Amino acid sequence: MTAAISAELFKLRTTRGPWIIGAALAALAIAALAFFAALVGDPGQPALLPAVLADLVRSPGKLAGAAALLLGLLLTTAEHRHRTVLTTRLAQPAVRTLVVSKWAAAALAGAALALTVEMLMFAGGVALLASRDVAVQPMDHGIPTAVGAVVVVAALHAVAGAGIGELLRNPALAVGAVLGWSFIAEGVVPALLQDPQSGRWLPGGAVESALSAGLPHDAAVLVPAAGLALLAAYAAGLSLAGLSRAKLTDP
Repeated sequence: MTAAISAELFKLRTTRGPWIIGAALAALAIAALAFFAALVGDPGQPALLPAVLADLVRSPGKLAGAAALLLGLLLTTAEHRHRTVLTTRLAQPAVRTLVVSKWAAAALAGAALALTVEMLMFAGGVALLASRDVAVQPMDHGIPTAVGAVVVVAALHAVAGAGIGELLRNPALAVGAVLGWSFIAEGVVPALLQDPQSGRWLPGGAVESALSAGLPHDAAVLVPAAGLALLAAYAAGLSLAGLSRAKLTDP
């Protein structure tokens, strides 16, 4: 299993897609930092306080999750697109071992991606506070909890992405399905059920709940632990669906 996970991580390191995703995420984080630094303290804008550092490290949570999900999609769909899955299956005939190694590699890569952007946001926030003579309190205001939540959420997104990719196998179809669910179904389902509160049980609501760790609880969302558990259940369900297809159908 360790060798299979190492092989999957090697594929990620030696292809352009993951590096492009990481560079784009870092560029967006830097742009957000620059924009925030330019506005903070101006009339009508939030004051620069020590608690701002927590907001900065929490802010890229959804974006890091989306990037990690795309990373997981690429890990599985790229092999089917380029037909390298045949070689992979010959090298590792045990389908369960192969698919589980992809989950593990996706989780590690997603967590690393999120941790990198979190370190970038943290370093930028510390530099901003120090430049304005504002106290830096890295262990207060729920900052460690926020960082941990972002990293775990990204890892679960990556696992879900790998599961979706194995289930659908076509990159365009997989990305289209994710976008369709995110921008259409997440809004349509609560409307059809005529229950706005039902949205908190959907994947988007689970993500919002999980990322609220360290904040005062909002009754409109689940408690962070429940949101994280629900997100893990979604990731597990999608992964098992992908495993089922991999076991039942040929590459």
